[in-house]
Amino acid sequence: MKLKWVLGVGLIVGAAVATFSISRLHDDARYGPLHCDVCSIAAPLADKPTQAFIERWIAAQGLAAHNRFLGIGAGGRIIVCNALACTTYRRTNSGGWDGIEQQPIQSLGVSAR
Repeated sequence: MKLKWVLGVGLIVGAAVATFSISRLHDDARYGPLHCDVCSIAAPLADKPTQAFIERWIAAQGLAAHNRFLGIGAGGRIIVCNALACTTYRRTNSGGWDGIEQQPIQSLGVSAR
């Protein structure tokens, strides 16, 4: 009886650890740079066109934004560029995007397209 209890607790703890590990998988993910013609790449808060662009890109990649196991978690980063500059956006705990770093496109060594 005690062995069954120990095995049961072990399985529950193991499942909990595995679930937590998988849920944290995309928290530090980094994507980009991605080019967006209609984005004004505002910071510190992403403007509506940039937010829509990021959410469409996430959906197209199969990275469900609000799915705890497959999505980009808080702390995940996406670099979005327009013709003038690139902004790194970080996923917030509430599911939004904060612009944390902005650089002119010339300083990144990437072309605008």
